[in-house]
Amino acid sequence: MDAARLSGVWSGKRSTQEVGNCGMSGGGKNLRVTLDVKSDGSFTATEARAPDYKTVGPPWQGHVAPGGIVDADRSAYAVCKGEKREYRIRLAGKVWTDKARLRLRLEGEDAPCPQYSCYFKLKYTLDRDE
Repeated sequence: MDAARLSGVWSGKRSTQEVGNCGMSGGGKNLRVTLDVKSDGSFTATEARAPDYKTVGPPWQGHVAPGGIVDADRSAYAVCKGEKREYRIRLAGKVWTDKARLRLRLEGEDAPCPQYSCYFKLKYTLDRDE
């Protein structure tokens, strides 16, 4: 797969499911992700969520391997019972072509406050805008 072909805007959903004791519900959000993929498969990605599609969080860093295997991570911040914490969120998944449309699925875990058993399962389901 030509890595440069992956650069551009991807649209879809980000779903979160609480699997710990966070006191917050999960849900889904519409979003746009802008990928900047280099010829070696490394990329940066910015995430913007509906309704205003302003960029949220620091950019993702990642790599697309031959065969479409994708790994990405970024730094994140949380406040756990008054205690500030910086941590990393890691995602893994695959990019493929379905009926001439590029699709990207990534999954991972967001653990903002693991010391309090607070975890979320994350799932990104994106299609490349044409």
